[in-house]
Amino acid sequence: MELNPIEICYRRLRDAGREPIKLTVGNPTLQGIAFPPHLLQQAYDSRALTSPYDPDPKGGLEARQAIVDQYRAQGYELVPEQILLTSGTSEAFFFLFSLLGEPGDHFLVPYPSYPLFEHLAQYARVSLKPYTLLEDRNWSWDWKQMARQVDDRTRGIVVISPHNPTGKVLNKKEWEDLAHFAAEQDLPLICDEVFSDFYFGEGAFPRGLRHAENLCFTLNGISKSLALPGHKLGWIIVSGPETKRQGALDSLELMADTFLTCNQPVQGALPVLLGQSGKFRAEYFREVSRRRDLALARLAKIPQIKLVSPQGGFYLMASFEDPQGRGEEKWVLEFMEKTGYLVYPGYFFDHGSDRHFILSFLTHPDRLEPGLQALERFLAS
Repeated sequence: MELNPIEICYRRLRDAGREPIKLTVGNPTLQGIAFPPHLLQQAYDSRALTSPYDPDPKGGLEARQAIVDQYRAQGYELVPEQILLTSGTSEAFFFLFSLLGEPGDHFLVPYPSYPLFEHLAQYARVSLKPYTLLEDRNWSWDWKQMARQVDDRTRGIVVISPHNPTGKVLNKKEWEDLAHFAAEQDLPLICDEVFSDFYFGEGAFPRGLRHAENLCFTLNGISKSLALPGHKLGWIIVSGPETKRQGALDSLELMADTFLTCNQPVQGALPVLLGQSGKFRAEYFREVSRRRDLALARLAKIPQIKLVSPQGGFYLMASFEDPQGRGEEKWVLEFMEKTGYLVYPGYFFDHGSDRHFILSFLTHPDRLEPGLQALERFLAS
């Protein structure tokens, strides 16, 4: 695999003893946020660790019921039979691409977007077609452009809300319109909401589960919501018309039974992890909100930068003035060389304007604030 120039520069500086500080890491465990150890110990009790191995392809009933209870507290009525546990959300996407598509088929995916989807699609022997999120429309999309991407080989629409890296969150009207469009086209929705605990808008978090008229797959997990990425537990909620829903669940159950990747101890621990973590989750949200506010306040003082404030998640995408015409790759390289901080260029996420960068405002304030100060000085020079 050929390395890109930014990675080459990063490694060269690192090997020379000048390792750049990354302002791009969305892993909470590397940003000073940790799930309470006493709750982990309580969750992984002797029953969770020593119970006989008797796997259910969909996941343990108590674990799935804990997920049902969490959604019920938010006003959603589900049953455990609608839920399938996975070893993280990436596996869930691979399952769904494989279930819904065959070689030559494609799925609609928002651009800019997290680059992992391309790899997952390749492994599932399908492809992706973009529907473009428009910065001047608060990262909404062009319906006409989306409709043009649909043909007889389209097998589903991927929706990421909160979106990575723009922070876009679909509102109620957007969900209603998208659900109606998907039903008209007879396309399932694949709704990635792993950042849903980090919604900075007013009222309840808006999600497709409430509005879907056709088959709908809702993906989430504990990687971001509980700051437990290493525990590798996610889930798929299948909703929609009964006949389609049951057929999809049967096929997913067979896939899951083939691999049985979601380990039993974390399934046994999930009821406590979800049920006893309310105080931690509230503190976690407040801390992420504080870091977001810090980033937005600092960026607002830099006249060369424009951005749409992220409504959710851990990331933001901003545009910068480029009077020298360097382009974002050279701009990122110069920023890293001169300041010792790393941000990502927009093209890493398939954004084509050549004047954007991405950073994670989850970054610990001890690194985030001086990094943004360095950015201000760099742009003023």
